[in-house]
Amino acid sequence: MGFSALAQVAPLLTNLALTPFLIRQLGLDRFGVWSLILVFLATLAVLDGGVGASLARFYAYHGARGDRDGTGRLVVGSLTLFFGLGALVTGLSVLLAPVVVAALDVPPHLSQEAEQLLLALGPLLTLALAAHSAIALLQANARFGSLAVVSGGSCLLYAVAVVTVIDSGPDLPLLALLTTGRYLLVTVGGLSAGARHVRIRRPLLPLPAERREFVGYASRMQLSGFTVFLNGEVDALVIAALLPVRYVGIFAAGYQAAIALRSLPLYAFPPILTRMTQVYAAHELPGAVREFHALQLRWLPAVLTYGAVTAAAAGLAVQVWLGPELALSGAVAAVLLAGYAVQVAFTGMRTCFVRAIGRPGLETRYSWCSTAVNLALTVPLTIAFGVVGVVLATSVGIIAGSLYFVVLCRRLADLREQHLPKRWVPATALAVTTAVLGDVLVLQLGWHGALPLLLAGLPVLAGLALAWPFIGRELIQGPRIRAESTPAKEGDIMTGRTSPGRGDGRSRRVLIVAQLDGYANSVKPLAIERFLREHGYDVDLVDTNCLARASTARGSLGRMLPGSARPGKLALYANDVASKVLTRRWGFGRRHLSYYVLLTDHRLRRRILRSELAPDDFDLVICETPYDAGVLTNPTSAATLYDCPNPWADEVLNEGRLTARQHRKLRDWERDFLEGMEYLSFSWETYGRYAQANYGISGDNFVQLNWGCTPSAERAGFDRPPRVAYLGSLSGQFINLPLLSRLSRLYPYIDVYGGPPPDPSLGLNYRGYASAEVLREYQFGLITCTQDALREEGFSAKHLHYLAYGLPVLVPAWRRHLDLLRGSVPYTEEDFTARIDDLSDEARWQSASDEAYEQARRLDWNRTLEPLRRLLDGSPAHPGAEALPDQRYAPSGGTGRAP
Repeated sequence: MGFSALAQVAPLLTNLALTPFLIRQLGLDRFGVWSLILVFLATLAVLDGGVGASLARFYAYHGARGDRDGTGRLVVGSLTLFFGLGALVTGLSVLLAPVVVAALDVPPHLSQEAEQLLLALGPLLTLALAAHSAIALLQANARFGSLAVVSGGSCLLYAVAVVTVIDSGPDLPLLALLTTGRYLLVTVGGLSAGARHVRIRRPLLPLPAERREFVGYASRMQLSGFTVFLNGEVDALVIAALLPVRYVGIFAAGYQAAIALRSLPLYAFPPILTRMTQVYAAHELPGAVREFHALQLRWLPAVLTYGAVTAAAAGLAVQVWLGPELALSGAVAAVLLAGYAVQVAFTGMRTCFVRAIGRPGLETRYSWCSTAVNLALTVPLTIAFGVVGVVLATSVGIIAGSLYFVVLCRRLADLREQHLPKRWVPATALAVTTAVLGDVLVLQLGWHGALPLLLAGLPVLAGLALAWPFIGRELIQGPRIRAESTPAKEGDIMTGRTSPGRGDGRSRRVLIVAQLDGYANSVKPLAIERFLREHGYDVDLVDTNCLARASTARGSLGRMLPGSARPGKLALYANDVASKVLTRRWGFGRRHLSYYVLLTDHRLRRRILRSELAPDDFDLVICETPYDAGVLTNPTSAATLYDCPNPWADEVLNEGRLTARQHRKLRDWERDFLEGMEYLSFSWETYGRYAQANYGISGDNFVQLNWGCTPSAERAGFDRPPRVAYLGSLSGQFINLPLLSRLSRLYPYIDVYGGPPPDPSLGLNYRGYASAEVLREYQFGLITCTQDALREEGFSAKHLHYLAYGLPVLVPAWRRHLDLLRGSVPYTEEDFTARIDDLSDEARWQSASDEAYEQARRLDWNRTLEPLRRLLDGSPAHPGAEALPDQRYAPSGGTGRAP
């Protein structure tokens, strides 16, 4: 988010810095003409058929699927359209420029310059839209660092050129030429930086199905864009038609200040939209709804406080910027900001949500509501209040439309607001008072210009800083929800333990603690959440992946910074940093110091979660990761289940992160920890057998929940040559990237999806991050991993992803228990290509695919998680004493065999 903000703030800062200079050099009348031309440009850019507003969403969607060809077709198609629009506008300008200038109240000595600027609108429009396409490409693929360089560099060069070249007099055509150069720099730089995400192949233009989908989406976005024109740019046109052109400049200065302040929270949109689109692609509507509520909980109070402070201080700040003679611009900014504050607070996350799920029509409806209210109020308010009345009508319309949008989203997906933090009102009042009093003092100094404007920003920052201690903790952590705890009833017995079910008829509540990393660690907790909700349970899912960080957004600056000043979280952040510095690349540190870092992490998380969670409010607490499993040892009235991924001590040893002595100590500690769990499961049944044989645990507390999948309704089909997909994380040592590299050299039709991006020297055909749906395009799934005793007994989560799409799965031949995963194709490096060739006949491949898909049906999450439902309902969840002596571990989650 930090680089995204930097990329978007650069043009705004450039305009804020140059506006006083341009007014001084050009004069207010000539500046008014330039402002009017920019209004025309913005209007035409909005009325582009909705293409510009739709590009980010479709670039992100193609990127999530790894479809570089689709991205390339979209780039070529959009640029072709933009050149056509530019040519059309140029032709119309040649015919209509004299008529337009004559219709406006332009001073006679500026008429010729105004006509020249109108003729330049076509090239300006083409390059402005092309620049937006390049920016959208980088935003959609989370290339925010590159975007910041391109945007910041072009703005810097533009500012230097303007200050150097523009002098008093008829310099408007030269200013238009410099603006054209700036857009050209952004276009070329952005497309060059995003070239790795684009592949240009025939056909060059989007396919018919792609065009239909894009046009349908863009047409709805165009309707929204037209209302943006009516609610914003039309104000300047109304003023230009009724008042001298200098009032356009006065309005433009206030409007520019309001838009700049409104835009600061919106800098979070590109990464949020990208993230929400990826969540929707991976987890459909329920995942997007959950993501919205997690974000809106923090967004609403933060933006409302920011909006109240900036609206109160804007009038004074604009006078500091431009001087008291332009106090009317300050009034324009203040009125607009009041409406914008409500709009951004209530519609910001909802806008990301409806765009991510492909429902921009809701934006259109609320925008038209705003427009209707605006048009109804414009005439009476303008008569009463003049120029300020124009923007007052706009502000009231925006507020009305925003509240209507809230209602629409509630009807669509039950999106709701939470209560504001308890101390929000005094915090906001203190911030507003501080900002206003501070700006009054700054105004009394009599300094004006861009640098004094920065000084006027200090009281605003001070006010927001004073508000932070009141509400900051709740914004970072979210509210702590307490509920009446119900003790287990006597007689609620389940396999020798107290049932977590309530005896009062209320829905049972389950708390899931997990680290949602976007890869395998996210799959099972989300599946458990969905399964329990579908069976009527009340589920809270807590993501601890960035427990000590300021942000959870992938690629954001906040993800690298500490998120709290609390000692426990600062200590956890310091431990994370120590882990990266000492145990990632330094061989000695990795081998000898990881033990201490891991246990410190475990203990700090137990302490933090003890204070932040309320397990007594739940009937069952499930933990999905060893790092957070310490929370299950804290005293609670809830039942507890540790769903262990795999035996941790042996896992860490096999990654080369323990000495032999440390391994013995960690294994002894883990054995006692596992034995002490109330209920215990493993991600796959063979890990339980391994733990019994190698750790010596009894297995008396086993309630096995095998990994599962959701068989896809649309299976993969046969094709030649058969294509192989690798889909998953690329960060762990156990992934065995060297083996993946060697196999890719043996067989060139292997595509690799996941992250982080691998070393280019490996020679992988890396295609970025993609959802599992991309597997429909392949004929085989691929497993690579290092060989050790633990993985010989284990499994890979991606194995079931492949099976769900009917893909035969290429698995190292040394892995045992493949009878539990039908559809597997064992391979060695020596016979890898031969195993693929054996199934290159369509009939043989189809038979293997049918076997794989049937195995996926047997491992449907609804079957593998059934023991969890029985656990909550108080039914026997595992065979217990009825198991035979040689079957001490008798998993109830399904073995993959036919029932």
